[in-house]
Amino acid sequence: MTEQRKEELREALREATVYVVAHDGLDKATTKALASRAGVNEGYIYRVFDGKEDLLAKTFTMLDGELAGAVSQNLPVMHDESMDIEMRCYKLFLGVWEFLLSNPDRCLCFIRYYYSPYFQRYSLHEHEQMFAPATKRFARVFKEGTDVWRMLDYMLDAMLTSAFRLFRGDFPDTEKTQEEVFTLVYCSVRSHLNWSKQVDRPTDR
Repeated sequence: MTEQRKEELREALREATVYVVAHDGLDKATTKALASRAGVNEGYIYRVFDGKEDLLAKTFTMLDGELAGAVSQNLPVMHDESMDIEMRCYKLFLGVWEFLLSNPDRCLCFIRYYYSPYFQRYSLHEHEQMFAPATKRFARVFKEGTDVWRMLDYMLDAMLTSAFRLFRGDFPDTEKTQEEVFTLVYCSVRSHLNWSKQVDRPTDR
């Protein structure tokens, strides 16, 4: 089997995994179901991955890279001093929020793996490494001594949980929902932000 063919199989199986996990959950993501969705023999999973757990982890890594890319793509707005810091946070939030909602299958697959034992067992370290550049770039936005990784992790966690509830139908995809999710995220981190002398500190409301 050529390397090109192997990569085609890997891609087909990763995309099949996205669909199956998003629609049926991890419990039903058997090797038979994943291979069937990809349109290949079940044995091919073991020819291009080290088993189902490896396929799940590699699929998550693919999606994790896409999310990290979306965060990094929108992160420069945090250093735009023409806007106050709350507006910068909103612009960053909006870019990532729209990315999460743009493909429900990919987002649902990511969420279901992220909150599963598989994530802690196989993907936590790689996830932290994936977001290390964004964490480093994000650091000066926060006060000295702030655990920046924890802040970024919390924001992503809140957005992922909210996206899952939206997909589940708990609330509609509206501007009001968007603003409420931002408020949830922002109010929880604003006391840690490094407010510049040019920006008024927030008042309690």
